[in-house]
Amino acid sequence: MRFATEQGTQTLPMVFEEMDARHAGDFPVDAPLVDLLRSGRSLEIGDVEGRYPARTFSLQGSKAAIDALLAACEAN
Repeated sequence: MRFATEQGTQTLPMVFEEMDARHAGDFPVDAPLVDLLRSGRSLEIGDVEGRYPARTFSLQGSKAAIDALLAACEAN
């Protein structure tokens, strides 16, 4: 999948999980994708092959939410 903001683009291999009918992928907390999600205003997600229409989502509040999550993980 392709994740794009006005700050740049990252791709992440994802697999389709039939039981949930969702795509899922793993990446470390220090991955460039995390910085992209923290710094952008909006996020466009699309598949690399272009088989499905890309969708755009607001990233308003994402920096605060990601920072809080990372702080909580470090505290444990």
